[in-house]
Amino acid sequence: SEDTSSIRNSGRLMRLATSRNSATAPGSDAQGSKRSGPLEALRGEVEAALGAACRRPMYHARRFNLIGDFEGIRSPWRRHAVPLSFTPDLDAALAGIAWAAFEAGLPRSSHLVELSAAVTLPGASAQNVHSDISPAIANIPPSGGGGGGAACSGLPPLVTAWLAVQPVLDASMGPTTVFPGTHRRLVERAVRIEEERVQDSVLLAGLCDPTDPEHVSVEATLFKATRAKEKRKALEADVERELRDFGPASAACDLLLGCGDVALMDCRLIHFGSAYPGSRSSRLPFAFLRCAADEVPRILINATFASEGVGSDEIRGFTYHRTAKFDLTLGDLLDKDASRPLSAWPPPWRSAELANGLPSTSSSGGLS
Repeated sequence: SEDTSSIRNSGRLMRLATSRNSATAPGSDAQGSKRSGPLEALRGEVEAALGAACRRPMYHARRFNLIGDFEGIRSPWRRHAVPLSFTPDLDAALAGIAWAAFEAGLPRSSHLVELSAAVTLPGASAQNVHSDISPAIANIPPSGGGGGGAACSGLPPLVTAWLAVQPVLDASMGPTTVFPGTHRRLVERAVRIEEERVQDSVLLAGLCDPTDPEHVSVEATLFKATRAKEKRKALEADVERELRDFGPASAACDLLLGCGDVALMDCRLIHFGSAYPGSRSSRLPFAFLRCAADEVPRILINATFASEGVGSDEIRGFTYHRTAKFDLTLGDLLDKDASRPLSAWPPPWRSAELANGLPSTSSSGGLS
């Protein structure tokens, strides 16, 4: 967590970048064991938003990937991604996140494309290893306006900032586990896999009977078997090349954060949410929210920024932000007038989406 390499390092986001205490309000101690007032209030808002979301069937349909407009949450049992509206406490948290991102080198023109709370309840199992977007997606050429750091050949297309609103200091809290350097190491492999996916879909379409899509021909079966052997050989070649070009792969690393710490992650980085052990009651059916008295939900605020030149709908594979209607840049968050908080702006969710089960902003400005 002490590696603070700049995002502007030839376009290569830090292996693991943590801006210590950049969003911590007064009152939290050095170890993050005492939750501060603003973060405690923000935690309460998130828990209320989660309760409201869980009462909406459409929220669960999206979470479990039962409808086509949402890619779902990996290992969704006891895991939630709750969209957030602006409140005064979230304003303060976003200000800390914005400065951490800017100081790391993200340009002011970066757009906020995701604002949610990642909530993991005790009893959640580990996710499969994945990246939020493909490592094959290239860096974005910078056009100025960035934060600190030297000139570089590009910027990461999507960067997620994680703000911990309670300590996540050991493996018992189910931290995110990252594989440092994989957003660079796996580029050529990811390009090959994407090309294979496109080629296979075209070739298989020619081997299938359009009048009977359920029927699998002998030719299609033989093609899949042959391709499986070819893919195994290609994977072996990938591993050899990666070892030659990058050396042995780095060991997995838990993203450990104190209360109020911010971590910045290139969305191409390979990672997964680790298991969060819970009590027997947390494994009961329909235990969406129930926790034992001594169990604490793990809550991270997720603010994801798209680098300049990247629209929120142009990157294939990112899970959560597809229904967001933000019109905010990093510069807006850095320059916002303290007398006009973001909570006074129109909420980011449109009425059509509210009907689909997303949290709304109440008349008092809080989350309903």
